Amino acid sequence: MVGLSGISPVSPQWVEQLVNQTMAYERQPLTKLQSQRDTLNVKNAIYNDITTKITDLQTAISALSSTTYGSVDAFAAKSLSVTNADPNVNVVGASLNGTSAVEGSYSLSVTNLATAHQIGSAQQNQSTVALGYSGTFVIGGASTASVAGNVGSGNPVTGFGVTGTVVSGETQLGSDTYYVEFRQDPNNTANWQFRVVDSNGDAVRVDDTTDTGTATTASWQDYSNVSGTTFDTGRGMTITFDTSDPTATQLYGGADTANVAYTAQGASITVATSDSLNDILSNINSATYAEGNEVQATVVDRRLVITAQRTGASGAITLDDTSGTVLQDLGILSASGGGTGGTLATGAELQQAKDANFSINNISIQRGKNIGLTDVIQGLSIDLKASGSATIDVTKNNAGVEEKVKTLLTKVNDLMDYIKQKTEPTKGSEDGNGNPTYTQAPLGSDWSIRWLRQDIANKLLGEYTGALGNNPKYLTDVGISIDTNGKFTLSDSAALNTALNNDFTAVQSLFDDVLANLNTELDKYNTGTGAIIANTKDSISTQLSTLNDQINSYEDRLKVREGALRNQYAAIQSQLISMTYQFQSMQAFSVGGLYNSLG
Repeated sequence: MVGLSGISPVSPQWVEQLVNQTMAYERQPLTKLQSQRDTLNVKNAIYNDITTKITDLQTAISALSSTTYGSVDAFAAKSLSVTNADPNVNVVGASLNGTSAVEGSYSLSVTNLATAHQIGSAQQNQSTVALGYSGTFVIGGASTASVAGNVGSGNPVTGFGVTGTVVSGETQLGSDTYYVEFRQDPNNTANWQFRVVDSNGDAVRVDDTTDTGTATTASWQDYSNVSGTTFDTGRGMTITFDTSDPTATQLYGGADTANVAYTAQGASITVATSDSLNDILSNINSATYAEGNEVQATVVDRRLVITAQRTGASGAITLDDTSGTVLQDLGILSASGGGTGGTLATGAELQQAKDANFSINNISIQRGKNIGLTDVIQGLSIDLKASGSATIDVTKNNAGVEEKVKTLLTKVNDLMDYIKQKTEPTKGSEDGNGNPTYTQAPLGSDWSIRWLRQDIANKLLGEYTGALGNNPKYLTDVGISIDTNGKFTLSDSAALNTALNNDFTAVQSLFDDVLANLNTELDKYNTGTGAIIANTKDSISTQLSTLNDQINSYEDRLKVREGALRNQYAAIQSQLISMTYQFQSMQAFSVGGLYNSLG
């Protein structure tokens, strides 16, 4: 007996084939639901891509739009160049520090760079054998910390003090002059703020008054948190405040600014008679120092050479014998100063600690460091590199604007091309009658997305009605056009640069207006209440949820149905097998009886 597709009903595959064929028919509604789900998932992915491309375009708009709060746009940025008087001598490096640089030319002349203090011992017989010296000396500060304060006037500072407290994770303040600055809170002028700055005007970390732990901060802090208290900076120094408010903002270096000369406690180095020059070197380098008072020791030609890690006059190394005469024996000191700093021996100072001396536009300036000078020219960071002269020019950012315009147009074309690809039908091969066939695009029926392409073009080609006189009114006036492929391009960069040179502000106003209108149009699709794409995706999400429920329910029913069919067909197969056996048995009996009768 032969079953479906030539398979015998008694074969194990017979039941499976019957079940599979029946289930294939009954799965058709499920397959349709799954196809609907797949279509919605494809659409959802496309809408996500469009959202991303709109966001990319809006980012490019922000880079060109000075009306976007908080953005560093190309029109606000400046261009910077440095010209050395001697092309073979690189005198200075400069970079923009934010967007506040003022256009102009700055003549810089460097007399000398800041140098780090360096001292050396007398030459010893060996660097690796015991010297026979013993005692204790202090280096990188005095034997005890001290302050010499000037409270100034017009501020609530009444004094300074020393404390042994240094919070976990911090080091002691370095030996330097520190200033206590005050200002009115920019967000609430009724409140005052304070901070501590060093001799370079850089804010230093002190205890965070809003934190009960060991946190420190260099930011402005609420003065009311310390008013009427002795404030422990957590770094070896205290500041005492009365309860009054400042009468005026006190800026770094001002004559009335409260300031203090702080001398840090140095590292104590103990030397035994068995120690060599290399042992002393190792002990110096492994010690802990106040911030900025660090030193580095080495041995050169059997001489101990100690170099301050901080440049400038304030970085001069303080060291003294506190027990015994080790530094005097080494030929570094000629006499002890009782722990506050000894007298250097003749020839021990290898390099003086000097501030950098330079001028900008004939204004004489001194700084204790060469690198990262951010308080010299507004909006610039200066690195002094060599003695000599140079000119720093800050100009409008024509090249930066051109670059950002090209980026903007790339993002515009990327979005518009993608929308075209996903909304317009694709031409295929011809049918039997020679007529072209077309494949429907995934978003072919979404006219709101189709209109977005036209909306973008209209906004970019729109008129800036606020333009004055002969100032540019259209982006086409500054070299932007549409090519034969329908893409926006900066086809005439010379026209853009000419317009920028003629009236930079007018071009900026043109882009501000056009891009603000474009951004508003894009927001209708991407953000805010009622955003078109967001609403569409919400609708898709709802449909997908419903479809998934239906698919899960249908799959559960099909599982039950498949089990029932398998049992049903197995029962039929069992009956067929039994009937086959019965038939074969009857045939056997019949043939046997006939044979007997003939015998």
